[in-house]
Amino acid sequence: MGGNPWYADEEWSFVVRPDGSGLFSVPHPTRAGLAIDPNRTLELRSAALGYAVFAYADEKHAKFGLGEYQIPVRLFVLWRLQLVPVPLALELVLEDGEWVCQQLVVVRPPKHPPITQTLLRKIVFKDLIFVIAPRAADRLQQKQGGGLTRKIAVLTQDGSAGFRSAAGVAAAPGRRGKRLEGAFLEQVASVYREAIALGRRDPTIAVSEGFQVARSTAGRWIVECRKRELLGLASVGRGGERRAP
Repeated sequence: MGGNPWYADEEWSFVVRPDGSGLFSVPHPTRAGLAIDPNRTLELRSAALGYAVFAYADEKHAKFGLGEYQIPVRLFVLWRLQLVPVPLALELVLEDGEWVCQQLVVVRPPKHPPITQTLLRKIVFKDLIFVIAPRAADRLQQKQGGGLTRKIAVLTQDGSAGFRSAAGVAAAPGRRGKRLEGAFLEQVASVYREAIALGRRDPTIAVSEGFQVARSTAGRWIVECRKRELLGLASVGRGGERRAP
């Protein structure tokens, strides 16, 4: 691990195994300053190159969405996506059906502006929970030969479409004829970049799956992201972002 801070690129990696599956390597929440009970086992629920969600293995569960899905009532999150302007770590607890923040650690990376009240107002917990909650949910699944096993609903961006469809989670409200909000488009841009980092050939499909919308709708959102300079321009005939020489 060396002397890298927890949010450094070197601390996050995705490796493709010979069988085609992927393996994430992410920092432990204690690296970010979160207080974790040393007497309880912490497990990784979901991860991408921009976030990681953890829960205690013996944590209680509550119903989530529709159907058989459930979610741990306590989550630990490491976050470094553009939806929030600075890296942060937090503990979320479900109380009376509402997520509340139990711990929050905000980081000022080197050469970044100071953390001010104005910057802190840009941390919108409902937007974070919108992304995190589906990826921490799970369901009980029948094992061959009898018995039940708990299967995490979403491990990566690739699995989100199936979960959202089954759980009935509204990914994005109807926006026809309305100006798209900046915070929402930042989330779109983050999902798009995640897909590129994961090596997906068509990141627009990843946005389509992640928000449960048609590919054409996802494409319009991505065009709007480029107009507002949330994403760089694409190379001719290719997706992604064209880097300056």
